[in-house]
Amino acid sequence: MFFHCLSLEEFLKSYHTKKPSESILKTFTTQIEHLLSEASKDTKEEYQKGVIKDFFSSLQCYNKLNIKNDIDLAIYENDEVRVLFEVKSLKNKKEFPNSTDNLLSKAFGESILYYIRERKSGNNAIKHIILCNYTSFFIIPAKQYEHLFYNDKFINQKYKECDFNEGNDSGTQAFYDSVLEHLQNAQDKSITYTHFDFKNKALIPLIYQALSPQVLLEQESYIDANTLNQGFYNELLYLLGLQEIEDKGKKIIIPSTTENTLSHATKAQYPNITQEELFSLLITWNNRILFLRLLESMLLSNK
Repeated sequence: MFFHCLSLEEFLKSYHTKKPSESILKTFTTQIEHLLSEASKDTKEEYQKGVIKDFFSSLQCYNKLNIKNDIDLAIYENDEVRVLFEVKSLKNKKEFPNSTDNLLSKAFGESILYYIRERKSGNNAIKHIILCNYTSFFIIPAKQYEHLFYNDKFINQKYKECDFNEGNDSGTQAFYDSVLEHLQNAQDKSITYTHFDFKNKALIPLIYQALSPQVLLEQESYIDANTLNQGFYNELLYLLGLQEIEDKGKKIIIPSTTENTLSHATKAQYPNITQEELFSLLITWNNRILFLRLLESMLLSNK
């Protein structure tokens, strides 16, 4: 199997992220320092898992983080696992990738097993897999697990032997050993991912972006001064008493017949107003609303 470790900068090109402000970076740096300090107090794996969970909770951008069965930690969205963590103690070097250029390890094997279990349970929306100790993180887009492992006949057979007692040895270690040996010899498989170390302070702005919901949950970036999301656009049309229709393959905007809108209220107040005068007023109100919306977005992004 071939392994391709991208730099954070290269990895982030596939996502919609924005550089954090100085104040955000200052807070984030403090959170990292707290993580490193707390995790170094106790080398036990369970303790360090708890510290990593607390760190992600401190980011205040993920509503639910928890363990699930054998999964060390997971980020949830709509009550389903979206990001799957396999955490090892910093001292447990034997079970963690020993190089950024080769993921083969027990941690990697465990992530494959847990991914397959999630898929078999009906979860078809896992976004990323993270292999980590409290300082070193590998982030892997989960779509690759689908065709590399979930659809692999050999790995599926080993999964059945493990979880459905179809083999002589149904232990998880037998699964890991067989799968890792299979992948070691697989010349038709390659996987792409990124890696970072929290101790590399020069990477902190990129690390912040890599751990954002825009990356880990593949969410659209928040509104900035140049973009409006579809929900706001639809609400704006409604308030102004407009609707978007398609005519001969082109989208055009016309007055709607919906009541309790600016358009409806204006026509009720001025029954003799012309269509041209009405549109002129609507455009003026539209520009003012847009200005306030974009001003709000700029203020939020500079917090």
